[in-house]
Amino acid sequence: MLLDRFCFFVIFFAWLGVEFTTTTGDDKMPLRLQNGTTTQARLIGLRSDRVIVSQRDSKPTEVPLEEILSLGNPTDQPEFDQIVFRNGSVLVAIVKSVGLEKIQIESRVWNNKFIPTHLVKGIVFQPLSTVVQRQIEIDGILKSTHSKVQLRLDNNDTVQGRLDQSNSIEQTKSSGGIFFEINGQSTTVAIGKTRSITFTAVSGKENVVKDPDLDPFELGLSDGTLLIYESSNVTADSVSLALTSRFELKADAMIRGKSFWSRVCYFRPSSKSIRFLSDEKPFRIVDSKTELNWKTRFNRSVIGGRLIVGNLKTTKGIGTHAESQVIYLIRKNDKTFRCSVGIDPSASKFGEALCRVVLLNKESQWVPYLESFTVSAGGKAKEMTIDVSSYRAIGLVTQNANHGTVGDRVNWMDARIVSVK
Repeated sequence: MLLDRFCFFVIFFAWLGVEFTTTTGDDKMPLRLQNGTTTQARLIGLRSDRVIVSQRDSKPTEVPLEEILSLGNPTDQPEFDQIVFRNGSVLVAIVKSVGLEKIQIESRVWNNKFIPTHLVKGIVFQPLSTVVQRQIEIDGILKSTHSKVQLRLDNNDTVQGRLDQSNSIEQTKSSGGIFFEINGQSTTVAIGKTRSITFTAVSGKENVVKDPDLDPFELGLSDGTLLIYESSNVTADSVSLALTSRFELKADAMIRGKSFWSRVCYFRPSSKSIRFLSDEKPFRIVDSKTELNWKTRFNRSVIGGRLIVGNLKTTKGIGTHAESQVIYLIRKNDKTFRCSVGIDPSASKFGEALCRVVLLNKESQWVPYLESFTVSAGGKAKEMTIDVSSYRAIGLVTQNANHGTVGDRVNWMDARIVSVK
C-alpha cells in the first residue's frame, strides 16, 4: 500500500514536470518564509521555481522560491579540506595536489576529479582545529590582495612565490603536494605541512567573480560544503550545479545507497525583491570604544564565527557588540525591514544587550522605532518587521543593558530590506 502511494506521487510529480528526488529518514529542517514565519519541513525535491517539501507528515507541498528565506541550517564541521572559490563557495574535499592549471581532489559526493586553479581563491587544509579559526582563515583568503601566491605553513610561517609553471597536468595526476616555485627554484610542499594557500588575482580568464545582477542560490551539505551557484540541472540520475558559466560540480542522484538530497542541510534561494544589508557597504559604522577587539562583522559574528541564535543559523547578517551602531541608506522602492535579533551563543551567561532600531525621517531627524528591547544569552531571537518606506536611513544600535558590555555580542540575523517591484 505504501509503495503504491509512493509510486503514485512519483508519477504525479513527473507529470507536472517536477525534478523529483527523495530524502531518507524523518529529519525535519526549519523552513523560514519571507513573511517571518517558520515551520518544520523535510526536503523532497527541487525544481527551477519551487521546492517540494513534506510538512507534519502531510502530502508533499510545493513552495514557490520567492516565498522562501531559507530551508535548514548550514553546518560548520567540515570533514576535509576547504576549497574557497572566488565567488565565495566553499567545497569540502580531499586535496591531492595543487598545480598551475588544475587542483586534484577526491570527494565523497562530487564526481569531479579536477578543479581549474583560476576559479579558486585559496584552500584551507585540515590541520586547522576550530571552526572559528577556519572561518577567519577563509575570510582572510577572500579579502587577500597578495601579488604572489602565499603558503601558510602549519608552524604559522608564510612563504610567497608562485605555482610551478613547469608542472604538467600529468604530473599533477601522478604525484601529490603543492608544486611551488620560490626565487626560480622548483619544489614540492607537502600538503600535510600546510595550513592554507592563497592565490593571486587572475587575468585573461573566465570572469569568476560573483555577478551582482545574477540571483545566486546557496546549497549546504552535511560535510560542511556551502556552494553559491548560478543554475542547476537535476535529472533522475544526476545533479549538476553551475558555479560559473563554464564550470559545474556534478554528482550522482544516488551516492552509496543514499539520495544526494539526504545530504542537503541548507538551501537558500535569492530574490530580486530583497537585499541583505550585510552584502552592502554601510553608510556609517561606529564600533565600541571600550571593546576594541570586537569590530562589527558582516555575514559573521563578532568573533568571526557563523551567525547563530538559539537553534537558528544563517549565512547572512551582521555581528555587533555593545556599544555600536550601523547605518544604511534607504532606497526609493524600499518597503520593509526584516530581521531576527539575539545574543551569539559564544557570549557568557551574562550576555545581555539593549537593542533598538532608529529611522531617519525626511526632516533629517532620527526617530526610534517603538521601544528598545533586551536580548539575553540563551534566549530566542526577536523577530522584527518595520515599514521603512517613508524614511531616508535605518540604524541598528547595540547598547549594554545593566552590567557593562561583557558578552554583549548581538547577531542581527538575515537583516534585509524588502523592496516593491
